[in-house]
Amino acid sequence: MKNDASTADKRALKTRRRLQDALTELLEIKPYAAIKIMDIADRAEVSRQTLYLHYYNKNDLLVATLDRYFLQYRDLLIGEIDKDDLDHHMLCQQIFTFWENNRRALELLFAADISEMLFTRHRAIISEIIGRHCEAQNKTISDKAAYIVDFVTAGSIEMLKRWLRDDEPISSSAMADIVSIVTLTLEQQALDMTTTENKPKLSSISK
Repeated sequence: MKNDASTADKRALKTRRRLQDALTELLEIKPYAAIKIMDIADRAEVSRQTLYLHYYNKNDLLVATLDRYFLQYRDLLIGEIDKDDLDHHMLCQQIFTFWENNRRALELLFAADISEMLFTRHRAIISEIIGRHCEAQNKTISDKAAYIVDFVTAGSIEMLKRWLRDDEPISSSAMADIVSIVTLTLEQQALDMTTTENKPKLSSISK
């Protein structure tokens, strides 16, 4: 029974990946709004019913497809924050370098008008970064942190949107200069600078 379940799981994962790849390929040749469910199913060589077994609708499939990028994005930034000698500027630059290298995915996020998904995913990553930084520095999180996380999340998304719209007129390093100055100032507000033996509570900023 376990082997049967494992085989079924692998088959389901393979089908989901085929559907995600099919959507990605279609997005290279036509706008998202013009893509129909049957276009995706035909491209993936599955039935319409099979697609609906795995995803509620086209937007659900798009979110799953783009989540692959967010996992990579999260791992990249966490890798920076976990370094013994944190380079704050490099951490900020990685935000722009990643999306510069994955410009098409970012364009899709904005074009599909799923801003809530973008905000939620980005906010969760920023919350985790602040939490891990607090833990590493043995500092507590202030009651202002949740507001600051919202501000940084929304602000960085709008900066990315303008940067993309203007065809990246400023280098990723120069963009990092701007973000670094702002976030370093806000960091002092987000953290209580007194050392404590208690680990920070993340529930207040992760919501």
